[in-house]
Amino acid sequence: DFWKETRFDINCQAMSVNYPSNIDFGTNIICTNKLNTIKMKNESNSVDIELDLENANIIGDVNNAFTLVDKNKIIIQPSKEVEISVKYNPTKPAIDTALLVIPNNFGIDITIKLNGIGKKLQILSDKTEYEDIPGKVQTITLRLKSDALENPISKLKMVLNYNDKQIMFDANYFEDALKTNWNWDNPDFTLKGQIILSGSGTIQTPINTDLL
Repeated sequence: DFWKETRFDINCQAMSVNYPSNIDFGTNIICTNKLNTIKMKNESNSVDIELDLENANIIGDVNNAFTLVDKNKIIIQPSKEVEISVKYNPTKPAIDTALLVIPNNFGIDITIKLNGIGKKLQILSDKTEYEDIPGKVQTITLRLKSDALENPISKLKMVLNYNDKQIMFDANYFEDALKTNWNWDNPDFTLKGQIILSGSGTIQTPINTDLL
């Protein structure tokens, strides 16, 4: 009849992504890279979610320390998880903060706070210049200076370039100034005009001390 009853069901599936609100890169030596992955899970059981990484932005990064590595669009299928990568490369001692903003197909930007601290590590010689006198023996001291880092220094590698036409190094005379908790490898003189010095162990920071 005119008032015939009609019944139907409506299944409304919400769109939702589970992701961290904050990524902390910790303390890093300036001019070194640290890569972090961000896990994102589609909480829906029937709707695809598209992350528009091509149009993602990093806002408030005054020192240009953060980079979104993944640049292509990503589709997260229902109940599935994906990872995207962000790189932190501090270029000066600073506390870096920024916001990663990712557009998507459900109209509410994903916003993740990025944090990192850049610290300075320097390897210096005891003099800024040396006298060039034929036949004169010079002693060069290398010194390590570092701010407080999150973890102890476990490895070091240095490349020293010099004019092999004017300078000769004694490969048998490299004195370890650290003495404890550190081992230097034999100096590598494979290439003319270049010495590679590397070592491993444990150096606590902050520190300002002689290395060699």
